[in-house]
Amino acid sequence: MDGKRVCHVCGAEAEPDATYCRSCGAYVQGGPPRDPVFGQKSPVLAAILSLIWPGLGQLYAGKAARGLAMMILTPLAWVVMVFALGLLGAGVMLVWYVYVIYNAYTLAQ
Repeated sequence: MDGKRVCHVCGAEAEPDATYCRSCGAYVQGGPPRDPVFGQKSPVLAAILSLIWPGLGQLYAGKAARGLAMMILTPLAWVVMVFALGLLGAGVMLVWYVYVIYNAYTLAQ
């Protein structure tokens, strides 16, 4: 074995001591980085946080821009969708809400 590893995101070869992939920038050393305060991210906690408020789980999982966008846009979308489409809009937003929770869960894994 020549000591090279393969990036789990893009498949490019990474040096044995590399922390990030040179091709895509993914973290390649032993899986995702651990939070210095909380340790490994909990997918269940991320899902619960997004259940409380859409976007909180994404913030916890380390995706600040996505989390903040979801935190701001989801309530606005609820108002627009429900007033514009009534029950159909509420149904669409419930599907969105489930997606946000699932997304937070998978990001934290």
